[in-house]
Amino acid sequence: MNSRDMFHTVRKFPSRCVVCLVLPCSILEHPFRPYPKNFFATIKNRSPTNKILSILPVTGVTISTAVRGRSKKITKQVFMPLVLFEKDAPGVFLVVPHLATPIILGDDWLSKYGVVLDYSGHCIKFPQWGKEYSFKGDDGDVPAAHITRINVHYTTEHVVPTGLEHCLSSMDSLDRFSSPPRNLEINCINNHVCPRDPLSNRLNELMANGAEITVEQQQGLLRLLQEFTHIFSDRPGLNQLYMCRFTVSPFKIRPYPVPFARRPAVEKELQRMLDWGVVERCSSPYSNPIICVGKADGSVRLCLDARRINKVILPMRDSSPPLNELLARFGGKSIFSSVDFTAGYWQVPLHREVRKYTAFVYDGRTYQFTVVPFGLNISNTAFGHALEAVLNVSLPDCEDKMNDLHIYVDDLLVSSSNFDEHLQRLRILFRKIAMSGMTLKLTKCEFVKQQIKFLGHIISSSGMSMDPEKLMAIRSFPKPRTKKELQSFIGFCNFYRKFADHHASLIAPLINLIKQGVPWKFGEEELKMFDRVKQSFTEQYLSHPLFDQVFYLQTDASKLGLGAELFQLTSDGERRTILFASRTLNSAEQNYSITELELLSVVFACEKFRVFILGYPVQVLTDHQALTFLFQCRLRNARLTRWTLLLQQFDLRITYIPGPDNILDALSRNPVGRNDEVSRSLSGPSILLTTPISVRKERDRQLPCFQAILSSQRDDPPLKKIIDLLNGDSLEAWPQSQYYCLVEGVLFYRRHASSDQWLVCVPNHRIDELIVSVHHHFGHVGPKKCILAIRDFCFFKHLQTRVRSVIRACDLCQRTKASTQRQEGELKSVLADVPLGRVLVDLYGPLPQGWNNVRYVFVVLDNFSRYVRLYAIKKATAVTVTNRMINDYIATYGSPRCIVSDHGAQFTSKVWQNRLRERGVPPTLTSVYHPQSNPAERVMRELGRMFRTYCNQDHAEWPRHLGYIEWVLNNTVHEATGYTPQELFLTLERYNPFSAVVSFPLRAALSQQTKMTLAREVQQSHAERRRLRHDQQGRVTNFVVGDRVLVRTHRLSSAVDKQIHKFFLLYQGPYVVVRVSSQNAYTVADVETNRIIGTYNIIHLRRYITPGPGPLQPAEVTEVPQRTLSS
Repeated sequence: MNSRDMFHTVRKFPSRCVVCLVLPCSILEHPFRPYPKNFFATIKNRSPTNKILSILPVTGVTISTAVRGRSKKITKQVFMPLVLFEKDAPGVFLVVPHLATPIILGDDWLSKYGVVLDYSGHCIKFPQWGKEYSFKGDDGDVPAAHITRINVHYTTEHVVPTGLEHCLSSMDSLDRFSSPPRNLEINCINNHVCPRDPLSNRLNELMANGAEITVEQQQGLLRLLQEFTHIFSDRPGLNQLYMCRFTVSPFKIRPYPVPFARRPAVEKELQRMLDWGVVERCSSPYSNPIICVGKADGSVRLCLDARRINKVILPMRDSSPPLNELLARFGGKSIFSSVDFTAGYWQVPLHREVRKYTAFVYDGRTYQFTVVPFGLNISNTAFGHALEAVLNVSLPDCEDKMNDLHIYVDDLLVSSSNFDEHLQRLRILFRKIAMSGMTLKLTKCEFVKQQIKFLGHIISSSGMSMDPEKLMAIRSFPKPRTKKELQSFIGFCNFYRKFADHHASLIAPLINLIKQGVPWKFGEEELKMFDRVKQSFTEQYLSHPLFDQVFYLQTDASKLGLGAELFQLTSDGERRTILFASRTLNSAEQNYSITELELLSVVFACEKFRVFILGYPVQVLTDHQALTFLFQCRLRNARLTRWTLLLQQFDLRITYIPGPDNILDALSRNPVGRNDEVSRSLSGPSILLTTPISVRKERDRQLPCFQAILSSQRDDPPLKKIIDLLNGDSLEAWPQSQYYCLVEGVLFYRRHASSDQWLVCVPNHRIDELIVSVHHHFGHVGPKKCILAIRDFCFFKHLQTRVRSVIRACDLCQRTKASTQRQEGELKSVLADVPLGRVLVDLYGPLPQGWNNVRYVFVVLDNFSRYVRLYAIKKATAVTVTNRMINDYIATYGSPRCIVSDHGAQFTSKVWQNRLRERGVPPTLTSVYHPQSNPAERVMRELGRMFRTYCNQDHAEWPRHLGYIEWVLNNTVHEATGYTPQELFLTLERYNPFSAVVSFPLRAALSQQTKMTLAREVQQSHAERRRLRHDQQGRVTNFVVGDRVLVRTHRLSSAVDKQIHKFFLLYQGPYVVVRVSSQNAYTVADVETNRIIGTYNIIHLRRYITPGPGPLQPAEVTEVPQRTLSS
């Protein structure tokens, strides 16, 4: 039995009902209760034999191990009028059925009646009764170290059980003590939850596993273990016979010479230290050199060169909390104060026994420190212990709350949410400092600030930012001349890396320069990388985490490194970045697959932000769809399995967001401006973010078939012949050689001998595959835009014919694209001549409530370049659209000459009209009830088509595709200008979907002015062609029996199911025409069963082009192509 448990007796009643009478909540508070001989003979039940006692309920009490090794909740209690030595000794007892002992008297009962346990005299005293009983202790040093058993002798009396409400017990007498028992029981009662004794469990486990010894041997082992239970404990003991001491061999290091010019200042400082009691004269056998550090005012500071003594001092492992954790504790705080101790280390006294180790010699005299000197490896920790002692001082007359005191080494910061609270906490802090005898330096203290400098950061209620002096130091860092200078710059940047997105990828080339064995070279290319790193640090604020809101985690992976951003959303959808994180990949990780890298980035982010997100729900946003079902699929890869198990400790919700932005436009408050130099480096699909993703997205996933297309050029006989000719010796004899070239094994073609526009030659058997890939990559665009996207980078014969024949057979396009009807009246195009000359706006919605509760799309279109911005908003109010237009669009791109809108209530409101006029932008309205006069309606029609393409199954998913749709519209060549909107509006180079796979020969870039001029000419000629087509009579469509057709659907919206008619497929089928009912009416039937579907007017029918056996996907496959992100 464990000696810490209460002694007890066991008594079984003939009625098979066992009653435990026990004082509540006390038995575990005093572990040793050796009851004396004949003690229980004096306790009698005063109640008449047949009296029924009322039992009252009790809650919150559990008994364990005293009920035959089981745990049982106590639900009843009873007041028992007991008689002890002919005197009343009543008490309240808990009733426990089937307890292993009839009665346990606890601390409450013993204290109430003044019972004294005298271990030294081996007796129990009852002062109220004038009685004293002696007991025999064990022969050992601790009388209660072993257990004494009480033998029970009784006469059976009657027990009347009355259901669960009443019971009666009577007890006669208990005789005498006996020798220590052979079989021991362990009983304990606890007010809360009492787990079963782990020692008993371990003993039972040992006995159960002891099959190789006999039963008698098992009993002997059990008796031995039970005899010494006090030496088994989960809590470590303390050796009372040995105390560790250490000695340090005397050492003496020659002092450093002090320049004669500084000796007066050194002697003055030394005298000051003597006067203050910082140092004292001594005759120590130890000696450390001192270092003389000059100050700006001409004085000096004497520091101990403690390198020798630090080698033999055992370090103290206490340390300050991680800096990022400390800086994240200011959420909801608006007032800050910082305090600084006067020579803080010198306010911590040194023990006399260790002062001798700090001795130093100056001018032949030996001194030693009486306080903690600068330079010891335990100085920081010692000062922290001293502060802890100060803050632990109890103030009896006030509520001692210092939760908002933040300590990092010797920096103290007090934060509060209001002034009164702040003043109270400062008062408490000052009182404790005063009681300790420490002092503060007033000139270095800051009080009641709304923003304050702390550990190289600016802290405010909005968040934290870089110290402007540190930011300026990075940006003005001179060009490094040596590896050591570059290493200093890298170290400086790494301390503030949380303020720079994609930091690891940017600085990786510089890290390679300082590696051992790499020759020093810092030319123009290295200087550009150096400047790029400096410009990556911005003045933006990082927000304080709010733990009552959802965390969002956006990760990124490439062959260069990993990046992550932790952020939250405000109530109006604004993105609040909390931290950036990034790192480079090692050589092994660079060989990981795409899915492994994407998952590795999530693992890295969760581990990096663990202290913030563990225990809170986190939305992980990814554009890698494989991660969304990672936790449901059967994992075959050991590495992915390990990472998945590691992530299970976090509450993650992985959400697939297609497109380069992979988040709502509510997260892109301030995209990169038109003339920003950062924008010029974009070369892949991108959406412009206020806070770009941390590392560049890997672009190998763009057009995955293109690599196979390139590798199969030699499989095409005509192309193989050309390649052989280019590699042969008879090249000069071939007149067409000037039109072809080989670059890194890839065959290129140009249309003119003087042209620098080289195009990839596509094998004939791979043409349809390329067309389908481009068609899907750009959101199922029509033949014209697909031709424009291909012809500038690829070459094959009959390009237009092949593209049109493939795309016209796309099943999904036939079901989603609406037929256009000729407008009445003369067609006149509305043109603009420069970007921002005329901006068109409109609202699309209401739509099914989607991610972040948005229901509308606010469309802003530049009429000249056709550059479009799509803003997802929650409410279509005048205030909302006005704020978007002014605070987002105009603030980023500038003020347009005029803004055109329809007659919606939002655009005719005074809020919209007045605020735009205040900005000098005149609002203009289109014709009443004629939305076609607003060119933004063309964007609205394209929005409907693409939403039908990607959201026809789940209409509420539309916000997740909005960023991708915007990217498609801005990166496909517009036939009205001949350029992509991004080229004209953001002055970027045209996006090349093939550049990730093949290196194109250099092309001479056109100036922006030339592009603008050509775009105006194309725009005018395009408008004239549209007018001529409009005036021509439309073609007549007729069907004959046997033709396959699609039938127009007319499905209704459903608010309950979050469905809208705009997102359903426009046509269903295909069906076959079985009868021509009239000139414009046809009867159609099911293709397989010939069941008549109905008779339809020709305006509800569309001819169906059956897809060939090529690579076109069936209608149900609507997977969005993988997007990439350029930060």
